[in-house]
Amino acid sequence: MTDPVSQKDVNLILSTEWIGKTLYTEQVLDSTNQYARDLFHQKSPEGTVVCAEQQIKGRGRWGREWYSPKGLGLWFSVILQPVFYDIAPQGTMWIGCLAVLSAVEQLFGISMKIRWPNDLYFQQRKCCGFLAEYMLSPDRSGTMVLGIGLNVNQTQGDFPEHIKNTAVSLKMITDEEINRSFLLAEILNRLEFIYQEAAREGMDWLFQKWIAYSDLLDQDVVVRISKSTVRGRVTGFDKNGELILENHNGHIQSFSDGEVLEVKYVTGH
Repeated sequence: MTDPVSQKDVNLILSTEWIGKTLYTEQVLDSTNQYARDLFHQKSPEGTVVCAEQQIKGRGRWGREWYSPKGLGLWFSVILQPVFYDIAPQGTMWIGCLAVLSAVEQLFGISMKIRWPNDLYFQQRKCCGFLAEYMLSPDRSGTMVLGIGLNVNQTQGDFPEHIKNTAVSLKMITDEEINRSFLLAEILNRLEFIYQEAAREGMDWLFQKWIAYSDLLDQDVVVRISKSTVRGRVTGFDKNGELILENHNGHIQSFSDGEVLEVKYVTGH
């Protein structure tokens, strides 16, 4: 286990105007997203960040567990209000993906890909996941909590048996112990920069940046929906982030992230 994430160390690298200026570093939380939601209702400002050394009830899409061991990853959430910047809700997760991708690439030379709709993969192993949750409030409409779980300093043996062959950490890729405070600061720097760029350039600019990192485009996949599956080739994504699939008969279907349980490459990839 590396040194705990500290506000002092984060501030050595942090160059943002507002994201991360209010930072909570907790030892153990059920969920950083839930804690951030509570802070939102207590009027905590946009850009507030909650980081936990360990999550007991970390989760991803469909309530699935996100394994969040003590001191080995970055488990954090950010309060954002994209509606005030003309950024659609789905853009919040795209910004998060791009922020982590660019920070990791700049710091370690690692090129990861986006596995639709909300995971980052390195050579077919998951390294990072995102959970964006929309919140309603009479005086603060359009607020999102963006949760990010990034595997940082785990070894393969640190992962539970059921994911040890499908998960990866930055340490496993680089063979180096990584300072999590500095990494968090750089991700927050990128997050604010890309957020502001999206506000200036618009959703189409953000959409094009996001799909450029997709590892599913032009790939044959199996999409699982409830108790059924659909097989076809991914031909693209629409502006709402829906996956577009063409089957062997040329029939086109689109799927939202809210209905798809899982996407897998056809055997051979």
